[in-house]
Amino acid sequence: MPGVRISVRRLMLVVAIAALICGGLAWWRRVSRLGEDHASFVPFCVMMERTYRGETGPGDVERFRYWSAMREKYERSAESPWWPMPPDLPAPR
Repeated sequence: MPGVRISVRRLMLVVAIAALICGGLAWWRRVSRLGEDHASFVPFCVMMERTYRGETGPGDVERFRYWSAMREKYERSAESPWWPMPPDLPAPR
């Protein structure tokens, strides 16, 4: 490459840009993981709030457990679609 001169200034610029890209990707992964963690607590918090207020019915706990199990099942299936998926459990009444 006869026409391209690599100076220390250009090399520092390339390293700074690469560091910003890598740092941005690491930040994005951390934020998305935190979002997933917090999203998994939402049904639990809703159930606890309803229990505290005395608004739960006789089948709410069973429905909560059923839908939590179904969510986990489909999330596992989305992470590894090559494994067979067992049939759904019957829904609580």
